[in-house]
Amino acid sequence: MDGGIHLVRSLRGWHHPVIFSPSSKNSDEVPVHTYTVYGANCFESDILAEEIKPVYLVQLDDLFIIGATGGYDIPSANVWTRPAPAIYGIYHRKIVLLRHEQTIQEVRQYHHIVL
Repeated sequence: MDGGIHLVRSLRGWHHPVIFSPSSKNSDEVPVHTYTVYGANCFESDILAEEIKPVYLVQLDDLFIIGATGGYDIPSANVWTRPAPAIYGIYHRKIVLLRHEQTIQEVRQYHHIVL
């Protein structure tokens, strides 16, 4: 995944429904295995979901949706090793952009890193 557990701080203490959102390029092939979804951070407990069984074959660039996040998780998310991905929400039954994907320049500015 592009992000990790640092983006959903309440992941371990609160129920968050998780699903893969199908893309237009998915085939009709249905996976027979369950999956563990790892985050992009470099530590062994960066696990976003376990025993997920997609209803279609997951492909590169498909979206992974973590539900029931927001008021606490989004403002308290830390960026550790790479820019944070975009965050989307649902408003009036439409998907809306809540926060754009960060650039590396924004991460450096936030952390006052000078290279």
